[in-house]
Amino acid sequence: MSDRQKELTHVISEYFPNSWHRHCSKFLLNNFKVKYPLLILQDLFWMAAKAPNEFLFKKRQ
Repeated sequence: MSDRQKELTHVISEYFPNSWHRHCSKFLLNNFKVKYPLLILQDLFWMAAKAPNEFLFKKRQ
């Protein structure tokens, strides 16, 4: 998990080519709030971020 540092993402994919890499939701939310400051959108962001599978993710959109 990282905060979207490009160098770190590159190195992880180079050394662990078959691994999953995730980004910190809190960091993404801080960037999201800059562009979309409405509180309701932040709630929707967390509902989508916490969805355990694709079906529930789409249901929460």
